[in-house]
Amino acid sequence: MKVKKHEFKSVALEIVNLFEMSIKHVGFPYSKRDYINSFYDSKFDEEEEKIKKRIMTVEYNYLGSANFKDTNDPKNKILFESLSSELNEIKEDLEKYPNK
Repeated sequence: MKVKKHEFKSVALEIVNLFEMSIKHVGFPYSKRDYINSFYDSKFDEEEEKIKKRIMTVEYNYLGSANFKDTNDPKNKILFESLSSELNEIKEDLEKYPNK
C-alpha cells in the first residue's frame, strides 16, 4: 500500500512518534514494519523526499548502532540523545510543513 501525497505529513509524524517511543523504550515496533516500508516505498516531491530520507537515516542509525542486548549501555544514551534531537528537528519541520 503506497502512501498518498496528501497523507505525507500525518504519516511522517506518526512514524517519527513511533521512533521516539522506540528510543524511549529501547525497542522497535515490528508490527509496524509494513506500514513504515510502505511510507519509504512511496514517492513524494523533492522536499518531502528529503524529510523521508532524514527519517530513514534515524531508523538506520538506531537499528544499526543501539545495543539491544544491554539496554543500559552508556553508548545507547549518547546515541539516543542524538537521535531524539534529530527526531525533534524533523517533527518541527513537519509541523511547519503545509498540509497538501
